[in-house]
Amino acid sequence: MSNSNEPSVNLWPYVGYYSLTMVALTIALGILVVVIPTLSKEFGKAAGFAISFGSANVALYKFVRRNGRLFNRGEYWTIVLLSTLAAFFISAPLGWLAIAGEAKQHDLSNVPLAVWLGSVLFALLLTFGLNAAWYSSRFGRTLLKAELARRARTTPRRSARAVLRFTEAEYRSISLFRRNSGRKTAHTFSVIAPRSGHAAFLNRPRSCGAA
Repeated sequence: MSNSNEPSVNLWPYVGYYSLTMVALTIALGILVVVIPTLSKEFGKAAGFAISFGSANVALYKFVRRNGRLFNRGEYWTIVLLSTLAAFFISAPLGWLAIAGEAKQHDLSNVPLAVWLGSVLFALLLTFGLNAAWYSSRFGRTLLKAELARRARTTPRRSARAVLRFTEAEYRSISLFRRNSGRKTAHTFSVIAPRSGHAAFLNRPRSCGAA
């Protein structure tokens, strides 16, 4: 986690990334099960962990890519809680369908209510623990290092292009001022050139700015 003094950001977009990824991966798993019905239950359990990891990893990647840092402490626990609730609301209909299908084959009326509540509580705690692990700095540091390296490679080029566009705009304004005011050109150079720090560029021959 990053410094807690950093201002918090809106986490709902990243909860959305988590939810959309989970839905997409769950649909993909359902299609795979239909196409290959011989898949074992152990594969389904492993796929559940993979879906949880993939969903949190996408949300964490989007956060690091946009903010250039990891979650601070408040953001961390908030995203863990919101992602857990999102996973619960996404999984609840699937769980209900699974129970309805099982009820057609076996009588579940004798199952105590405490068992159902305990199962739901266990699922919530398991999902919360997994999200806490996936969002932790252990996984986030790798994404952060990659993002910082990407920015280090691309930022100088972007800065150079931005400076060039800015200086061209200044030069056009100077040329227009020169044509309209004549004697005030020297004053314009003395004001704009020191601010931009590109006197050599601004002192190009006068023909370059005439259009």
